[in-house]
Parts: sequence; structure tokens; C-alpha cells
Amino acid sequence: MNNQTVVIIGAGVAGLSSAWWLSELGWNVIVIEKNTDLRASGYMLGLSGPGYSAIEKMGMLEALQKHQYRYQVDKNEYFNTKGRKIFSLNIEKIWGSIKILMLSRTDLVNELYIKASEKKNIDIKFSCLVTSFENNADNAKVYLSDGSAITADLVIGADGVNSQVRKALFPTQDSKSREYLGYKVAAFATDEVAEQVKNFKSFSEPGRIVELYPVGKDKSAGLYLWKSSSNAVITSPSIKRAELTAQFSNSHPLIKRKISSLDDASPLFFDNLVMIDLPKWSQGRVVLIGDSAHCLTLLSGQGAGIAMISSYLLAKSLQRYGINQGLEDHEKRLRPVIVRLQERSRKLATWFIPASKLSFNLRNLVVRLMPNALIGWFFLRAIRSDIIAASLDEAS
Repeated sequence: MNNQTVVIIGAGVAGLSSAWWLSELGWNVIVIEKNTDLRASGYMLGLSGPGYSAIEKMGMLEALQKHQYRYQVDKNEYFNTKGRKIFSLNIEKIWGSIKILMLSRTDLVNELYIKASEKKNIDIKFSCLVTSFENNADNAKVYLSDGSAITADLVIGADGVNSQVRKALFPTQDSKSREYLGYKVAAFATDEVAEQVKNFKSFSEPGRIVELYPVGKDKSAGLYLWKSSSNAVITSPSIKRAELTAQFSNSHPLIKRKISSLDDASPLFFDNLVMIDLPKWSQGRVVLIGDSAHCLTLLSGQGAGIAMISSYLLAKSLQRYGINQGLEDHEKRLRPVIVRLQERSRKLATWFIPASKLSFNLRNLVVRLMPNALIGWFFLRAIRSDIIAASLDEAS
């Protein structure tokens, strides 16, 4: 029986996935989450390739499918700021035979939490901060804000793109690893009748895009992205709302109405579009995973999926080779895929949100003339790296 202990910092997609897989292998798992509860804000995501493979391996497909009904849409319609349709994409033709599950990050994390909570060897602690940790040759010691300390065989930093574990583990590399792509992003849901937001509605202009989608009969959500030369981190709710209001002041009335409905209590995801590119993901008995180690940005469309499948691959590497060699094996297998996906995200930023009027009009012309099936073919090529990641363990 495995009597090893792992401390996982962060109860998000990567943290809860890692907790479940290691508990399956008999590890004693302690998850530390600084917030009082699971994060309620977030955007819609699609689990395809590695993500779909991961939820099948975890036996979560049926549980997650019950959330997908709210995102059953047929088209992605693109409009300009005046509401004139630029072009429309048939979603079924684009996806073709690709297996994909559309749901919100909130739904995914909630189901992962339920899955992890069923395990007797997983202890999840909320409202708990890691104040420091010792990284020793044969163990790691984690000191908590309540004055207690935990000695563990392994510590996993799964605390996201703004990881404090990464900052402590690689103090000279942390700032260098943060690659700002020149955009800010926000996401939130509002009450809206279904007729107002039916299908995916994308309101696009040079340097800005808003993606709206239904999340039920009387609710819709949106993803807001805009080009910004400033990478300053905004924390104040009122300043976040002011920034959104200013950036989309000339947008469609539907967009402005949604932004004006926000208040200080509204769940709002707001951040810089940042990629994390580290030369190494582990040191001693501490390893980073998910966005903490290699944030792909939402432009990749595979961040959550890669976080889930990398948790699985990490557990398998640890099972086969032990901690030290297992951490090396995990990174050796996954890093080539991450490098390709990050390069794709850099290129997609200029395509997804063209900054100039010329590039904006050119993008629209190309998409209008390109058959939906051909767009789907390009997408399938784009996720092949992810499919490789999902099958890396079987390839050994």
C-alpha cells in the first residue's frame, strides 16, 4: 500500500484532477485552497482531444454531459459593433467527428470537487494559505497560515497563472516566465432572455472581441478580450468595471447593457492574457502543473484539457518511476506538446483579435470565403498535439 503524502496547492482543474489520480494510486492527498470556496467566475471551455480523454478515464463523462445541454447551439454568428452580421459559422460542420464537451469552467471544477470529495484519502482545506515551504532532498515541509506544518513526500503547485508556488520555487525565473500577449480578458454571466443571446454571438472590431453565449433559458455569459499596451494587474472591482465600460463604449447596445449590469458583488473574471514559459517545471520535491507551469492562455482552447491529462500523466510517471525520475519523465513527455501549443497561441492572438482595420477586414474576408468543413480541418490539425499528449503514456 502507498503511504506517501502529497500536498496540492490550489483547488482548480489541475489541482483537483491531480488529487483524484494520486488518490487512486493510494497517496494521502491534502489540497490547500486559499479561497473560502471554489471560484464561481470563469468562462466557457471545450474539452476535446486530451480533455475528453481525461474525463473518460476519470469516469466523469456522464456527470459532465448533464451541464452541456445549456450550450447546445448551432451557429457562431459574427457581427460588427452596429449589429450587422459579418459572417456565420456552422458549428456542426466545423467540429465534424471531433468529440467535444462544452461547459463552463465553474461546472467542471464543481464536478471535479464532487469526484475528489468521494475519496477518503483526500482532505480539502479551504481558507488556508501556504506561508512558506522547505524543499528538501527526500521530502518537503509546508507551513500554513493556521500555524500548522505538513511534511510531504511531494508538493504540487496548482495555483494558477499567478502562482505563488512558482514565485517561491523559481524566484529569478518567475517574472521572466510571464509573457504578456498584449490583451486583457474578462468573463461574466448576466440574466438575459434566450431570444437576445441565441447561438454564439461574436461582436468583433479591430483590437476587440466579445463572445456571447446562452447558459440556460434566462441567463447568458460573455468573454471579453481587448488589446492593451498596459500589463498592470487590476484588482479593484470598480476599476475593472470602468475599464470594461471605457473599452466597449462604442460597442453594440447589448454589450454595453451587460457591462452596466455589473456591480461589486458580481462574479467577474478579469486578468491579463499571459503565457507561462518556464525552462523547468520541478525542483527537488516540488512540481508545478497546469497554468502554474505552462499556461497556454484561453486562445489555445485546450488549457483545461491539458491540465487534466497532464495530471493523469504525472500520476502514471510517479507510479512507474518514483518521485525523482517520475518528475523528469513527466516533463520529458509533455514539454514538446506544450511548446507547440504555446506557439499556436501566439499566432492565434493576431488572428482571433486583429489589431488593425486592414487585418480585421482580411480575416473576415478569408473566413467568409472558406468552407466550414475546411475550417474544421484546420482545427483538427491544431489539436493533434493535444491528442498526442493524451496517448503519451500508451506510447511507452
